[in-house]
Amino acid sequence: MSLLKKGICSGCEKEGIYIVNRKHNMCQKCNSVRLNGTDAIHKKMERQKESLSKVKGGSKIRQKSSKQLTKDKSYHNVKMGLIEEAIADGTYYCRGCGNTHSLSLSHLIRRSRRGDLVDVKENMTFHCLVRGDGSQGCHDRWESISEMTDLKDFDENMSIVLRLDPELYWILVHKLRGLGFKINVNEHKNK
Repeated sequence: MSLLKKGICSGCEKEGIYIVNRKHNMCQKCNSVRLNGTDAIHKKMERQKESLSKVKGGSKIRQKSSKQLTKDKSYHNVKMGLIEEAIADGTYYCRGCGNTHSLSLSHLIRRSRRGDLVDVKENMTFHCLVRGDGSQGCHDRWESISEMTDLKDFDENMSIVLRLDPELYWILVHKLRGLGFKINVNEHKNK
C-alpha cells in the first residue's frame, strides 16, 4: 500500500500527480527544484548524458540497415505464407506433439547461428510454446539438448539440420551421444 496520495502540485499545478511533500504540496520534480534549485535538474540531465556518452552507442538507438530491413521483410513474408499454407491444408499444429494451441514458428537452426537461414522455409517448423497440459512447449524443448529427442518430429528436424548445416548436425549428434542417446545417422541421411 502506497503512502503517497495523488493531488494537485502547488509547483507545476498538474492534477492527479503523486505528492511527495505534503507540507508544500509538491510532486517529486517540484520538490527537488525547491530543495536543490533549478540548476539541479539540468545538472542531473548533463550527468546522465555524460554517462551515456561513455557507453558505446548509448546516446542513440541504432537504426536497422537496409539489408536487415529487407531480410526482416522477407522473413515476415515467408512466415505469413507458411501460416496461410498450414491453415489451408489443415497442418497448422505443433509438429513436436500435435498441440493446436499456442503455436509459434520455430527455427531449427537458431537465427543467432545462421542469420542467412532466417527466411528459409525448410528451416522453420511449427512448435507450441506451451503444451496442452501446461508443461514446457516443444519450441523450448527443441532447443534443449536433453529433451529434443522426445519430439515427434526429431528425426525429420535432424535431417533438415544435416542438409542445411552439417557442422551443427554433427555437434548435436556428438552431444546427444554423450548424454547416452542412440542416434541413427543413417536414418537422417535417407530423409
